[in-house]
Order: sequence, then structure tokens, then C-alpha cells
Amino acid sequence: MEEEIKTCDKMEIEDHLLSDQVKWMIVHYKNQGYGNKETARIVGELYNRPTLSHQTVKTIWVKYQKNNDVTNKWNLKGRPHAMNEEDIEDLLDFFRDNPKKSVYEAKRTLDLPYSRQTLNDVLLEKGLKAYRAPKKFFISEDNVFKRHQFAKVMEKYKLSYWKKVLFSDESSFSLVGSNGRIQVRRTVDEDYQENTIQYKIQSDSLMVWGVISYHRVGSLVRVDSIEEGETTLNRKRYLTLLQRY
Repeated sequence: MEEEIKTCDKMEIEDHLLSDQVKWMIVHYKNQGYGNKETARIVGELYNRPTLSHQTVKTIWVKYQKNNDVTNKWNLKGRPHAMNEEDIEDLLDFFRDNPKKSVYEAKRTLDLPYSRQTLNDVLLEKGLKAYRAPKKFFISEDNVFKRHQFAKVMEKYKLSYWKKVLFSDESSFSLVGSNGRIQVRRTVDEDYQENTIQYKIQSDSLMVWGVISYHRVGSLVRVDSIEEGETTLNRKRYLTLLQRY
């Protein structure tokens, strides 16, 4: 019995390795009345497959007689996952509420009996891919309103006015530590929603000041060079900076 099972498995594997052209040629010779061994020998010589067995020919011929076809019906979607619909919905709800959490945290919090790979596969299938969270500076609602009002007032000014304007700003560059990037689980169109972004937080850093205009870029100035030991700007130091640079 064990030997019969091994032979059957071998024939099934060999069947899957044969091209449809070879299989249809087998059907052709079988329709001509050739036996299994003779068909195996002829087709094996035609397609340089000396190991083609009469058992494989028989398997293909039986499949053809049953289905009127010899092609393999592959499942393009692959093996279905084992998660039930209730667990899938709980998983999706978890990441809708906590897009910055990991699959491991979801598995632990929801006490799901599936592997992390299974959970990740389900999330990808549902369109929730892990992206690197984009960074932006935090701006309060009050300042957002003020900036919007300012932009509405200034949009009426012509180019001749803006040629006389200098734009200046300070920027902080981290000196130590990693960039602290995190990943969030989201759909492709949720890249800048409030709960999928990462705010930048200052750490040990170097503060610099710069200026640009319509005509050219100004100097990049280290803030601590204005007054020794001071790494931030106040009114007095800012006036000194403008006078000097």
C-alpha cells in the first residue's frame, strides 16, 4: 500500500511538470489507439523525456476522459488563510484605531491564535500596507488659522513687491541618535491623515539661521556664533544677527 501511494505521488508530480503541449500529444496518440507504454515511449522521444512513464500517460488519459481537458487548474489566489471573519474585522478595527501599532502588538492585544505572517498577509490583502510615517512640524490650530489669514492677505501682492522681501528661518539638525522613524499601518491614500503622521521632536542639535530672497540665497549662520554658549534666538540676538549678516 505504501509503495502504491509513493507511485501515485510520483505520477502526480510528473503530471504537474509536463507542459500542456506534451499532455495533448499523449492524448493524440491515445486517441490513435496506442497503448500507455507505446505512447510513453513515442512522446518521450519526441520531447526528450526518457523518464516519461506509462503510469503518467494513464493518469493524463484518465483526466482527459473525465474532464475533456488536461490543463492543471491552479488556484491563483493561493491557499486561503485560516482566519474567520470576526477575527479579521477585529484586526482591521484595531489598526483603524491604532495605525502606529505593530502586528505583534495586535496579536497580543486581541489574543489572536494566528502567526504574525498570517496576520500580515490578511492586512495586505485588505489594503493595509506598512508605510514609513511621514514627518511634519507640529503647528497649533491657532497658528494654522493665522497663517491661512496671512496667505489670503498677501496673495494679492505682485512680483515687484516680493522681490524686496527676505524670507528667514531657523532650523535644528540632530547631532546624535537615529532618525526615530516609525511605521504605520494604513491604506495608500491615508498618508497625511492626523493619526498616520509622525511629529518631529528636537533633541541634541545644532541650530542654524538662513535667509533667501528672489535674487539669491544668503549665509547659513550658526546661532551659537552670535553669542557664545547661546543656542537659541531672542530679540536682542536676532537684531545682532541681522546687523552682522
